[in-house]
Amino acid sequence: MVKQIQETPKTDGLGIAGFIVSLVGLFLPYGMASVVGTILSSVRFHKQKTGLNIAGIVLGIIGIAWKILFWVFVASSIAVL
Repeated sequence: MVKQIQETPKTDGLGIAGFIVSLVGLFLPYGMASVVGTILSSVRFHKQKTGLNIAGIVLGIIGIAWKILFWVFVASSIAVL
């Protein structure tokens, strides 16, 4: 009788970390977490294309754009004063 060994699915630690950091970066007042999350997700995306990596990249880009728009608005408000 031959036993078949089933492999457990490998977890995607870098992709999960990139997604979580990008998600947290949306709510932090500074944009560095979004940048780090985008980099982590992009590095893992080139090795394994999963939905979690894509979501981390998209959330990171949204977070970066949100922070840029926020600081442009703040700078323009200060310039008006």
